[in-house]
Amino acid sequence: MEGIIKLFTFFSLFSLSMGIILLARKLQLTEVSYKDVGEKNIFFKMFKPLVPFFVRFNKALKIENLFKSYMQHVDKLIVRAGGLDITPEQVLAYNQIGFLFGIFLVWFLSPYLGWLSYFFIPALTAYAYLYINDAVAKRIASIVREFPYALDLLAMGVEAGLDFNQGIMKVVEKLKEGPLKEEFSILLREIKMGLTRKEALLNLMDRVNVQDVSSFCMAIIQSDALGTPLGKTLRVISEQLRTDRVYRAEQKAAQAPVKMLPILLFFFFPAVFI
Repeated sequence: MEGIIKLFTFFSLFSLSMGIILLARKLQLTEVSYKDVGEKNIFFKMFKPLVPFFVRFNKALKIENLFKSYMQHVDKLIVRAGGLDITPEQVLAYNQIGFLFGIFLVWFLSPYLGWLSYFFIPALTAYAYLYINDAVAKRIASIVREFPYALDLLAMGVEAGLDFNQGIMKVVEKLKEGPLKEEFSILLREIKMGLTRKEALLNLMDRVNVQDVSSFCMAIIQSDALGTPLGKTLRVISEQLRTDRVYRAEQKAAQAPVKMLPILLFFFFPAVFI
C-alpha cells in the first residue's frame, strides 16, 4: 500500500510540473532556442555521443535507403525551421536511439507501471521529429506575428519613393532579430547574387510556406508582370493581412478555453487529490 501511495504521489507531482510547462507553452510564456540542438535539450545532449555510431551503422548497412522519403521530409523541415544544426541522418539516429531507450524503460518500469510503460517507446522514438516540428511551428508563428508590421513598413517606403530592394533593406534595418529578418536578408542576398526578383520570391515562398508570405510573393510577381503600381499593391495586401490577423486572434481567443481543458483535467486535477 505504501508503494502505491509513493507511486501515485510521484506521478501527481510529475503531472503538475508537466501541466505548468504545457500551459506556459500554450500561452507562449517560454522562449525556446532551437539553433543549438544538443546543447540545452537534455534528450539530444544525453544521446549525442551515440549518434555518430548509428549514422555510420546506417550508412554501412544502407538502412538510410529504407527511410529515404522520411529523410527528405525531415530535410525540408530543417530548412523551414531556419537551418538547425542537425542533419536528417542524425535525426534518424536519434529515432533509433529513442526506440531502444524506450524498450529499456519498458523493461525497467513495467513492474511498476504495467502497460503504461509502453508509451515510452513511441514517445521517445518520435521525439527528435516532434522537436523539429515544434521548431517549425514556432518559426511560422513568429513570421505570421511580425509580417503585417514589416509589410506596412515596406508599403510606406515604396510609396515614399524607394524601389522594392531599397524598401526591403529598410525593413531589415527596422526589424528586430528573428525569423522574418533572416528570411528578408536571404531574399536580398539572392537578388544581389543575380537571381531575378521572381526567382528570389519563389524561393522565399518555398522556404517559409506560410499563406501570408505566399500571398505577398504572388502579388509582387503579378504586379511586376502586369506593370501595376507596387505601392498600391502593397497597401492592399497590408490591409487584407491586418484584417486576417484580427480574425485569427479572435479565433485563438475562442479556442483557448477548449485547449486548456485537457491540460487542467489530466495534469492539474490529479495533483489536487494528493
